[in-house]
Formats: sequence, C-alpha cells, structure tokens
Amino acid sequence: MALTMPTSKSSIKGRLLIDRPGWNRTKRRGCLKKVLLLGLGVIVFSSPADGQDSAATFEFRDHDVVIRDGKNVIARYVFSDAEIPRPYLCDVAAPNQFQVTRRHPPKPDLDATDHATMHPGIWLAFGDLSGSDFWRNRATIQHVEFLSDAQDDGEPRTLRERKRYLSKDGKRLCEEEFSLQVIVLKNAFVFEFDSVFTSDQEFFFGDQEEMGLGVRAATELAENAGGSMKSSGGAESAKVIWGQPAEWCDLSRAIEQDKVGVAIFCHRENFRSSCMHARDYGLMTANLFGREAMKQGERSRITVQPGEEFRLRYAVFVYAVPAERTIDIEHFYQDYLERN
Repeated sequence: MALTMPTSKSSIKGRLLIDRPGWNRTKRRGCLKKVLLLGLGVIVFSSPADGQDSAATFEFRDHDVVIRDGKNVIARYVFSDAEIPRPYLCDVAAPNQFQVTRRHPPKPDLDATDHATMHPGIWLAFGDLSGSDFWRNRATIQHVEFLSDAQDDGEPRTLRERKRYLSKDGKRLCEEEFSLQVIVLKNAFVFEFDSVFTSDQEFFFGDQEEMGLGVRAATELAENAGGSMKSSGGAESAKVIWGQPAEWCDLSRAIEQDKVGVAIFCHRENFRSSCMHARDYGLMTANLFGREAMKQGERSRITVQPGEEFRLRYAVFVYAVPAERTIDIEHFYQDYLERN
C-alpha cells in the first residue's frame, strides 16, 4: 500500500491522519496532575501550582548538550560523534540517578555489547528514508545548527535544532526541525520530542522494523534480566508486544528500594498508530512505518511532497518511585497529550 501526503501545502496542523478517525483533539491547558497509585488510594505528588514542576536546563558544549534537572546531570544530547553519524540522547537517568539507558559505550563486563553504535540510548532514525539507511549508520543525519529559544533570563528551556538527512553519497534528502523539552517532576522526567520534516524535493519513508523512536534500556532493566514490559493495549512481555499497535510501551524493574522504569509515549496526532518493535534485551521502538515488516498489513510507503511538512511527536517518560507503589502510566500518557 502506498500512502501519499496531501498535495496541499499544509501546515503542521494539517497532517495526514490515518487509523485515527473521530478522535478528540481538544487540548486542556490546566495544571498537570502527577498521580501514583498506592494500594487503593491515589496520591497527587506535584503540580505546577505547587512549584514542583519545571523545565530542565541545557548546557551547550562542543559536541554535546548536558541536560540537568537543576542540579544533577540527567542526560546528554550528542550532536557530533565520529562513530555515530546521527544525534542521540545517552546517559539518561531517573530522578534517583539510576541510569535507565544502557551504558554508552556498553561495558563488556556489565552489558550486552550488541549494536553498540546503533543503540546508544534514545534516538530517532529510519532504516529506509528514500532508500538510505540511517538506523544502521549507513547514511548521515547531520547537525546543522541550534535555533535560539532563550527565555527572559537568557536560559534556553527547549533545545531546538536543525538537522539534514544525507544519503550515503552525500545527497541531501530532507531536513528536520527538531525540538526537545524536558519536564522535571518530583518522581519523573518527561523528554518530549517534536520533529518536522521538509524538503524541496519528494522523499519517502519505507517499510522496515527499524524505523522510528528507539530506546535501548539499561541492561539491568531488560526483561531477560528480570524487568517487566507492558503496553497500553494490556499486553505483557516483549514477545507478545512485538508488532502490536500501542500508544505507549513501558519497561520497569524493582532496583533496590525503588521501582525504576522508562516508557515510550506516541502522540495521537502522529499520522497513524505505532507498532512496537520490542525485544527482551531492552529494546523498545515506536514504529509507524513498518506495516509489512511488523506483520500488520500491506507494504507501506509514506511519501512527502515538496513543500509539505511531516510531523512526528513522541515522549520518553523516565521514573523512579518507591518499590511498593504502582505507577499509573496511562495517567501520565494522558498528561503528555494534554500538554501537547
């Protein structure tokens, strides 16, 4: 099946929506409510009015951006790497400072070392974009520049970047205007991703397993190490979740006194629902493109015409709560939608 973006020069608000008939686009801009379930009770542990929520800060360096929650380093955004020709997040930590992404580079005595340069932490990449393979680092996602987003105090609250997609032979395929905002909660961080793709020439997204937003979780969180994976559809275990449509996918495990986890959120205004490419060694990928590859139908090809805008939005939810508590992932997913 070939799908083509609308021929009108639509803005971001005019994206093609597939598999989403009649869903409610209303946005509520009230306070976020961050909820944990404790036994049969509901505990609200922070809200903007309490001054508990804030945006993370960004320190720009020569090759990466250090992200802090105010005092602690909670991640690095690497935009220039001699071995990995695409930007990525690594060293992503939960509020208790446990690192939820696999060590980068992986340590042979502590980690599985497979796909060391393909799975650096959290990344957006595509195994087939106009025939080029950005997932396996056979083509380049080039950092072009950071775009200003300074507040009155001079501090940026959102990382905004322009990227350029270059084929193996250096041909420009498209550009991406990328933004990352990191929301700091009492017991969680929310990494919110927003990407808009444009070009003055036609380009397309093909059909593969390796397409979309990927997370390589810490070795200690992986299902084969004792972690628990579940999805919004009620499925549990990577084997069952693999290939199934889901709005979110969560991987967590009790680590000492805390329950630590990482979840992918898929925005409902993406052009269609994502299927989860999930593996028991700690990989989660939200894949909107691979319909044949994910055994969900005919082969897909998403074509974007010159001058059109193609938008993708996701979030990665990272948390650490006392081990005896159960976190309501669906509630936080709905919070994310209301924010965006």
